Amino acid sequence: MLCRKRLGHISKERMKRIINENILHNLDFFDFDTCVDCVKGKSTAKTKTTGVSRRKGVLQLIHTDIRGHITLVTLGGYMYFITFTDDFSRYDWIYFFREKS
Repeated sequence: MLCRKRLGHISKERMKRIINENILHNLDFFDFDTCVDCVKGKSTAKTKTTGVSRRKGVLQLIHTDIRGHITLVTLGGYMYFITFTDDFSRYDWIYFFREKS
């Protein structure tokens, strides 16, 4: 199983072909079908049946987020920023701050 993980979770047929070409030593495949990562990778997420509801006009709903403390200070000395996003138009405004207060 460790060898399969190191090879990027390749298929059983591909591993048998590599063994036949004497690139890998002979392996037993007793736990080949129980790889949790492969099962998770093959599963699909349940999709939403309802669509996204957006506002009908500009500036009816604004999403906002403040971020900071940025480790790399900008040329103007700003370390924080706030974003405003209009739900209808998806237009973004960004304002920078030197201090959070």
